[in-house]
Amino acid sequence: MSPSVAPQTSDDFAAPTLGRQWQWNANPRPGWASLTARPGFLRLAAAPAPAQRNDGSPAPHSLYDAPNFLLQKFPAPAFTATTVLEFSPAAAGETAGLAVFGYNYALLALRRTADGLRLGLFENHAANEPGREEQETAGFPVASGRIFLRVTLDAQARAQFAYSLDGHAFTPIGAPFPATVDRWVGAKFGLIATTLPGATATGHADFDCFTVTAPVR
Repeated sequence: MSPSVAPQTSDDFAAPTLGRQWQWNANPRPGWASLTARPGFLRLAAAPAPAQRNDGSPAPHSLYDAPNFLLQKFPAPAFTATTVLEFSPAAAGETAGLAVFGYNYALLALRRTADGLRLGLFENHAANEPGREEQETAGFPVASGRIFLRVTLDAQARAQFAYSLDGHAFTPIGAPFPATVDRWVGAKFGLIATTLPGATATGHADFDCFTVTAPVR
């Protein structure tokens, strides 16, 4: 009998295709991701967010039904995920970062605004319900589009987000976020790059590795 092998979780994006642990939030489109545009990096295009929910109702300030979340299932009751983001937005409204996704979702991301780049923690609780909108619960302006993003999940499914400018000293941002299940499956975590509905001029986000480890305190 062959020994059991744990599914892959971390990804250095050196392979020509995405690992099997990754799943799009809906049927993928070819232009959403590239592993060849910048070898060794995952490039996500800032795909426009949907203007409507899947039920046809308006989707103001909500990414719950965005098809271009690139996610994987929680690999353990407690873990830490860290990634390095290099953000190259083309216009205000573009956003890219690290997400925990379910009926509640949270996103630690860089967002280009009219005043420049901003690091924000964006949360939407009971996002599956009509009319629910995303809120920024913590954030501040930043000077650079390169940043380390981290989330640590504890055994009670509480997600603590953190950031770093050098990859060594991480600073928590926001309060612990309660992860929840999604339709048919448990909570997931991963990456997204997005922009406003109907946007035509769009940039991209490059992610240099995605590392999953035991919880980092």
